[in-house]
Amino acid sequence: MIDSDELFFFQTDSKSTVKGIARFKEMTESFFLRDDFKAIKYEMQDLRINLSPALQTAWFACLLDDFNTFKGRPANWEKVRWTGVLEKIEGSWKIFQMHFSKAEDLVNKQPA
Repeated sequence: MIDSDELFFFQTDSKSTVKGIARFKEMTESFFLRDDFKAIKYEMQDLRINLSPALQTAWFACLLDDFNTFKGRPANWEKVRWTGVLEKIEGSWKIFQMHFSKAEDLVNKQPA
């Protein structure tokens, strides 16, 4: 992640947008580093990575399945669309922007 206020990403809900590294660290510490949160595994499907001609900017897209528990209950993200933009700074790739979203047709899918 870029260590600045330029970091930005949308979450799957409108109230959890992250703007800046301070907010990212606050979110990480207050949720993902809790003792009652457990990361189990993740899987990415249809990962696409593109590079700019100058090889200084990259963008990616995939479908993400992220399996976790929170307070002993499943807290999974399944079939979440994940996109992002990175820039190469002093030889290291840094994420500047990410976007997580759920496809409405998959979220509202009725069981057969």
